[in-house]
Amino acid sequence: MQVAHACRAAGYAAAIPATWGDELIAEGCARRLATRTLPSAIFCSCRRVRDRLLGPGPDLLPFLVSFVAPPVATARYLRALYGETPIDITYVGSCPSAGNEPSIDRQIRPEEFYASLKTRGIMVAQEPLVFDSTFAPDRRRCHSRPGGLPIDSLLQDHELTTQADGNDADADAPEPFISRSAVEILDVEYAAELAQYLIAGAPVLIDLGPRLGCACSGAVSGVTASQARDAVVAIEPPRSPTPVVEPDVSADVDLDPAADDSQGILVADRALRADARRHDGSHHGEPHHHGDPHRDDGHREDAHRDESYPANAPPVSRDVPPASFAASGRMHRDSGITQRG
Repeated sequence: MQVAHACRAAGYAAAIPATWGDELIAEGCARRLATRTLPSAIFCSCRRVRDRLLGPGPDLLPFLVSFVAPPVATARYLRALYGETPIDITYVGSCPSAGNEPSIDRQIRPEEFYASLKTRGIMVAQEPLVFDSTFAPDRRRCHSRPGGLPIDSLLQDHELTTQADGNDADADAPEPFISRSAVEILDVEYAAELAQYLIAGAPVLIDLGPRLGCACSGAVSGVTASQARDAVVAIEPPRSPTPVVEPDVSADVDLDPAADDSQGILVADRALRADARRHDGSHHGEPHHHGDPHRDDGHREDAHRDESYPANAPPVSRDVPPASFAASGRMHRDSGITQRG
């Protein structure tokens, strides 16, 4: 509440929680899994996680269920929500995916944002603890956990997933629905546990966000992977019994990993495979990994780090929301956002 008041004092029309993006991703993930026949899946809404998993090669690509990062999903949702109304969106947070997203006008790290407020004489701790003349955007969750991971009840309720999809065209056709449970892998030696789930074909949605450094999942300096999500939820309001985002507002949250191939991993692997086929017609196996240009010593060292977050990640305060937005425009249900006059 105090952060929202401080944002308004700084001239922003509203402070939008990035949890809206979590909700959009969780619902989108449930829709995709509802028709997926491969029982095991790996949830991914973070570039850091995707780079770590695909660093050795694209072998895990068929298992990945990839989405844009929560702040990107939130920004796209806001653009769709306000339609033709011009809005200016500032993202406050450390997610690396926000830097190149066209729907986000600028990104500011949390420590820089609070420092700017202080230089303008705005002290967050001195702002009111309640809202009197305005309503704050709803910060509650319904279907998600930090980072966009769906809760089990959404993954296991076929009817709820179908309602979220809103597509009744094939209502009479049988759908290959598999009831899954979300599993977080938190151990340092995560590769062995991940392989066990995939080889066994377990009906699970595997998440490695906190272990591999996803800031939106709560992976920050001073917080262990096992405590990451709980630390985020601890400063949030109770879960909402009903959806928080508007079901009739469409925002694209799906992601093709090849379109976000920041390290050139998939492109390099495809080139190696094509070269192997051209020059060795008698061998059709996998290319030798020692010839892969992206598999250098530095990458192997990074792939075996023991930290639950990148070594160069700066600390982010745990007593404030990890991300927020500033925007203005059309009224959102329960938000109290009004159009800038």
